[in-house]
Amino acid sequence: MSTSIVNSLTINIKNLEDYVEQVGLLSYDPYDILSIPFVLKITELSKRNFIYKSVHGVLAELFLIFPLFFRKIFKVEKRVYPQSLALLASGYINNRKTTGNTTADKKIHMSLTQLLDLKSTVKKGIAWGCPFDWQSQILIPKHTPNGVSTTLIGETFWKAYVEFGHVEYRDVCVQIAKFLLTLPKDHIGETICFSYTALYVNHVHNLNLFIAEYLIKVGLEIDDSEMYQIGMKAADYTLSDQSEEGFFEYYGIEDRKSSMIDHYHTCFVLRMLRSIFILTNDIKFKNALDKCYSHYINNLFTQDYIPKFKPDRTYRIDVHSCAESIHTLALLSEYYEGALDIADKVYLFSVNELQDKKGYFYHGIFKSKLLMGLTFKSKISYHRWANGWMLQALTSYRNARESIVG
Repeated sequence: MSTSIVNSLTINIKNLEDYVEQVGLLSYDPYDILSIPFVLKITELSKRNFIYKSVHGVLAELFLIFPLFFRKIFKVEKRVYPQSLALLASGYINNRKTTGNTTADKKIHMSLTQLLDLKSTVKKGIAWGCPFDWQSQILIPKHTPNGVSTTLIGETFWKAYVEFGHVEYRDVCVQIAKFLLTLPKDHIGETICFSYTALYVNHVHNLNLFIAEYLIKVGLEIDDSEMYQIGMKAADYTLSDQSEEGFFEYYGIEDRKSSMIDHYHTCFVLRMLRSIFILTNDIKFKNALDKCYSHYINNLFTQDYIPKFKPDRTYRIDVHSCAESIHTLALLSEYYEGALDIADKVYLFSVNELQDKKGYFYHGIFKSKLLMGLTFKSKISYHRWANGWMLQALTSYRNARESIVG
């Protein structure tokens, strides 16, 4: 089984790489059409008015059913997304580790150079935002530097530094950490929670752990004890809010209006707990990881191990959830027996149901509210939301499977 999976992975990874090579880096995105001014206005009004909420729901579903048609109608242009550049480069680095093939080295270095060209303007450090306006707790203008985009891209620079040993990549990582330290911090007792952007204070666990892990990692690398301790205090904030059942809510208690647990954000938390444990060897992070993993395996999959969107809701079956599941299970397989067997099932479902014959991956499978609960696939290609995450996931998964076969 392992050998056949590895062979299948090699074929499907190449199909995805060939597709990206053929179409280039310009891509649509789930949020591009949602950033059209009149859609943003409806999104804002939907928070206060039931009629606008209904209109927003209808529009959102139509955009999913006819994604290309509406982008042509509204003249939405494809863009190069910094996050997709980083994710694709991360996949190429994973490939290099497995195959020893250096043919993609030029592509990796060019991607990192382009990422520096696409960085946002900040007073201190280096950071990135999203190239579209998007509605969160407030309207966040395009290119506003944020912690998630910056740590995601920062992780690829870190991987490149480890893989190639280039000091300039290490220097970028240090500058990224310096930016992260400028984000608003809420001091809660002896702990710290970082905010998403400089625009407002909020409490989101996956974001907070992304930043915590990065500061711990870079702090250890450059022997900066203050940076390291700030990262540890941020990690402690999230640990303090773990439920007895093992899960982490999306929001910290300060911002939590209702329960919100979903698949891919839980995967982010699991990956960061693993990394922080490896970096610090502090058993409290392993204990938290054990509890969160147990809840994850038992609550965020169907009986056939298809990734559910939420514990109490299967749909949407999002490509982002599938990719993060494969990636997370591959990384955690060193600790948990059976993790790769579950990853096998998620992988086979993903390539059978979500990978197009051209090589790219669909947005996902959705349950329609307009069509009386019928399910449909949104078959558009997104580099930032789908292809980048999948290339990173499949190459990471192949590394884990190769280590067993080898």
